[in-house]
Amino acid sequence: GLDATMSRNKTYFHEKWSGIDAESSMGEKVATLNAVQNAQALQNKGLADDAVKALIARIGFSPDEKYLYYYLADILIVEKRFQDGIDAVKEMPDAQGDSRYFEVLGYCSEGLGLYSEAEDYADKALSLNEKSAPALNLKGILEYNKGDRETAVKHFKKAQDADPGYGDPYTNLGMLSLASEQR
Repeated sequence: GLDATMSRNKTYFHEKWSGIDAESSMGEKVATLNAVQNAQALQNKGLADDAVKALIARIGFSPDEKYLYYYLADILIVEKRFQDGIDAVKEMPDAQGDSRYFEVLGYCSEGLGLYSEAEDYADKALSLNEKSAPALNLKGILEYNKGDRETAVKHFKKAQDADPGYGDPYTNLGMLSLASEQR
């Protein structure tokens, strides 16, 4: 049955990957992926502090792996630890040419109430990637905060078009339509 198949697959996986040299490039990637999966599991159990510690420990071994910093920042944003999120991504080497870097700084700035900085970061992200759904979504949030519902909706719709799989603009549009129905 399914259990036997899962068990066989697990055994095969371990036979295939257990011989990888941890110091090799592939070994480092596997260790990084394991650290992220471990952090996800900890976060899902409500152990965000442990997830943060696990990622910081892995960053110590792989300081050039940008994905680790971004995942760390995502957890910190969910936990509303916005200054820690800023500090995390600012530790990254060579991130200035990366739209994701500015997206994270923008969301953290917005969380801290630094709206003009958040807008600048969103614009920087869009200058590097005009189809950055997170940056477009952030622009929508900032416009809504200013009271410009119409422009906010335009940004949320642009974000949906840029990345139909990115859920935040759908949530934001849903919240806006709920708010207008409750008036």
